Amino acid sequence: MTNPLLEIDDVQVDLPSRGTVLRDITLAMAPGEALGLVGESGAGKSMLARAVAGLLPAGAARSGTIRFDGTPLARHRGGRDPARLRLGMVFQDARAHLDPRQRIGDFLLETTARRARPGRLPEVLALLDRVGLAEPRRLLGRYPDQLSGGMLQRIMIASVVLADPALVLADEPTTALDVTTQAEVVAILDELRRERGTGLLFISHDLDLAAQLCDRIAVLYAGTVQEVAGARELAADPRHPYTRALFAARPDIARRLPRLPAIAGHPVAAYEAGVGCAFAPRCDRAVDACRTAVPPLAGTEHAEHAVRCLRAEVASC
Repeated sequence: MTNPLLEIDDVQVDLPSRGTVLRDITLAMAPGEALGLVGESGAGKSMLARAVAGLLPAGAARSGTIRFDGTPLARHRGGRDPARLRLGMVFQDARAHLDPRQRIGDFLLETTARRARPGRLPEVLALLDRVGLAEPRRLLGRYPDQLSGGMLQRIMIASVVLADPALVLADEPTTALDVTTQAEVVAILDELRRERGTGLLFISHDLDLAAQLCDRIAVLYAGTVQEVAGARELAADPRHPYTRALFAARPDIARRLPRLPAIAGHPVAAYEAGVGCAFAPRCDRAVDACRTAVPPLAGTEHAEHAVRCLRAEVASC
């Protein structure tokens, strides 16, 4: 990959109350690319996005390097980090990140004021209409508690787009929305990304949703990347037993089952993982070697497909 937009190199994050929550994270994104992060709760997806944004909890220690457009990012957001001004973040719960005392119009106009653009109001109104909000001028005078979750998420997306970022970090932006609204929000993100050439780091529990929106997908488990590949290739040929289990557990209208398959055991965080492969206790293909050493993230015969598993070839049978 030439001139990546985002480079994450051997990043580890430790929290004072828990210990290691991210370990050996190495990923890169090209300009305009959409990269999905998927995995169960506790896998480290949101923590990785917060490490990029400089929003780690107080007392967190981060090692390794994160570069944005070639510039190393500080470990925390303290002080002015000019590179981070080109990052935008869409949070899972828009209501929790809007001031309930501030009108929507004031919030959005503040966003554009930071970019020092003249004629800000027409731009705001046009974008609100673009993200599917009817009567945008009336919305400017309302407060967050007067709007639905879907409307607030659209407003959050509009605020990020107004700041004209080079990279958007979307942390499960559709989880609290109904299926119809979810599809609309994803379509908006995808359309705006393609039009503006914006990179997108998209975090989701939903493999199908990530495959629909993203160019590549990285699968996280226990704070570590277990597999990364093109979205279509990953769906067609998942190599890691964990990835295969996630795909098998999806509901599918094309197949009739009395009960959906479930992954045995329970997910673990990085600080709970023992020696060896973190997924080994839940894996029906694990052998003794899996329990004594952590395998590297190694490429397959496909240059863009890498998997962290000693039994990857067996898992693909």
